[in-house]
Amino acid sequence: MNSKKSLRGCAIVVLLCLLVSMQVAAFAANATKDAFPILQNLGFATLNQEAIDFELPLVNGQGQSQGSNKRLSEYRGQWIWLVFWATWCGPCGYELPVLEKLYQSVKGHKISIIGVSVDQGGASVTGVKRFLQEKGITFPIFHDYESSASRS
Repeated sequence: MNSKKSLRGCAIVVLLCLLVSMQVAAFAANATKDAFPILQNLGFATLNQEAIDFELPLVNGQGQSQGSNKRLSEYRGQWIWLVFWATWCGPCGYELPVLEKLYQSVKGHKISIIGVSVDQGGASVTGVKRFLQEKGITFPIFHDYESSASRS
């Protein structure tokens, strides 16, 4: 009798967990669907749209000549995950290592993860490089020290 009750109890718990997870998934899908147009209207999110080209100095990247300027259009034909960040941004310190893991897993495919540092001033290049070394970041990082790309 106890085993039937415990089996019934487990079935109820599993069913409740399934229902809750379905509700959470539905909520998340709706929240994302509702949030994306808002972010698009604010100019924070674009999908399947060609990015505005820019040319900036490269401060990081495997096999890249660091310090030389590179254009975003040189990545044409690839899916690009473009992330703007700064050394003073707390959440960025957590986000970049996660993106590095993703970069390592998609490297060699037609997907590029590209960072754009918005730290100001030429003197901050040293700080940006130090930050990237400490975090172990190897994907391409541009330095937008005049905010020219981030404003476009």
